[in-house]
Amino acid sequence: MTSSTIEYLYDCALEPDRWQCALDAVVCDMGARAAILLVRDFRAGPWSLNHLCSVYSDMFARGAGAVYVEKFAHLEEQQVAALEGLRVLDMVADTDLGVDRQTLDSRADYGFLAREIGIRRRLVSRLNDKPGWFDLIAVAFDHAVEAPSNRARAALGDHLPHIAKSIEIERTFTDLRQRYNAVLNVLDRIRIGIILALNDGEILLANAEAERLLSDRDGLRRTPLNTTACDDPDQSAAFQAHIAAVALTSRGEGDVAGRQMRVDRRSGGTPLLVDFAPIRDASDELNERFTGAIALVVDPDRTEDLRIDPFAALFDLTGAEAAVCELMLRGHSAPEIAEARGRSVETVRNQIKAVYAKTETRDRGSLVRLVVRTLPPVI
Repeated sequence: MTSSTIEYLYDCALEPDRWQCALDAVVCDMGARAAILLVRDFRAGPWSLNHLCSVYSDMFARGAGAVYVEKFAHLEEQQVAALEGLRVLDMVADTDLGVDRQTLDSRADYGFLAREIGIRRRLVSRLNDKPGWFDLIAVAFDHAVEAPSNRARAALGDHLPHIAKSIEIERTFTDLRQRYNAVLNVLDRIRIGIILALNDGEILLANAEAERLLSDRDGLRRTPLNTTACDDPDQSAAFQAHIAAVALTSRGEGDVAGRQMRVDRRSGGTPLLVDFAPIRDASDELNERFTGAIALVVDPDRTEDLRIDPFAALFDLTGAEAAVCELMLRGHSAPEIAEARGRSVETVRNQIKAVYAKTETRDRGSLVRLVVRTLPPVI
């Protein structure tokens, strides 16, 4: 994996138009021929094309892509169904998705792609596990290649965490751009703290919620050097170490896709939840070729803006489970929820277990983090 490829990938988080260059770099690193990012939105129907490498882009530019979608894409239905059961970041070859090699090679869709862009074997991976949608990357190899090599698998495995993290960041900011037209103008609308930090930890930008948390000095504070510090010295060191680690990745010099930590509060309140990720600004919207870290800070004691109804629908929570989930997010205990809902404590505990099972979380903190990641609270 080359440092320039990682740089390309994190450029895409704020500038999705750069995915073609990033996918071309991934293809080059793997010794492959083409790559495509797909999104499966269960609310909208079939697969949608998200981002294309130059080979696929050229195919669509000359009209062959539309022909494929219209006449041949339906032949992939059995493989598509198998992909829905794929574990996150696992890799699987097209020949291991329920259709044997001989059948695949004789199919009309494979023949069409071999003629148009010279591909045959493919390697695919699921990039996240959201129940309402998931993203997937498919890498295709020259038609002369019988099977993806171990080198190609290793290269894709190195890239996958960074591709997934970039898409996660992109999804949040793309949604905001669509609704409000610019990133910098909307950060204050997000009810989670957002801190953009330079490589040395200096705060470049903090939104209104982050400024509130820093000024409260209850867990986090701004230092005279314009860096972020925690009440606990060991946690301060860990906070800066996480920023430094992901910032190295944003410059193509590291391999850390993300870090997480909890920050204790002197008030005794629920610890703050902090997610760190690499981020780059290739378009100079933030600063001159900014590379560094983004820290997303969630205050679990301030959850009134979390959108529970769409979250419950995505995770197939029942009405009762959704109501319990909302009260859990507000910080209520099982006895308090039972009293508020007029149910037994045992019934509520069973509903809490169901919420954790369906969302694959283990406690209130991880549940809050999941809600924020899935549906960022925007006012």
